[in-house]
Amino acid sequence: MTNDTKLLARHWWLTALTTAVTIFQARAIIRVLNLPPGIVAATSLNVPQEIAAAALWALLFAGITVNLIRRQSTRSAILALGGFLIYSMVRLLLFAQADYDQNRLPFLTLGTVCLLVLMAATLLRR
Repeated sequence: MTNDTKLLARHWWLTALTTAVTIFQARAIIRVLNLPPGIVAATSLNVPQEIAAAALWALLFAGITVNLIRRQSTRSAILALGGFLIYSMVRLLLFAQADYDQNRLPFLTLGTVCLLVLMAATLLRR
């Protein structure tokens, strides 16, 4: 397998992943906008903050996806994915109220740390 083929395969997976995060975050905006007022009042959900965070992540990953399609640096994609993992974990740590959310925090923390170590190793290997 040539270097060009390896690079293309790596770009394909990163492009698919960043596209998925973009779609996921756009869907999060739609979901928050369509929540019934009773649910919003009963939860710790801050609607403007949720919309702003999801929009920023969606825009960031959309830009990174475009850069990956243009075959530009993969470093920004890996760093953004790491940042998104950290953001998601911190958000869950701060706002988890249900017992089932709090019980799964150790597992999610371990998984996040493992993924971040793999991402750091990928960046250092280059």
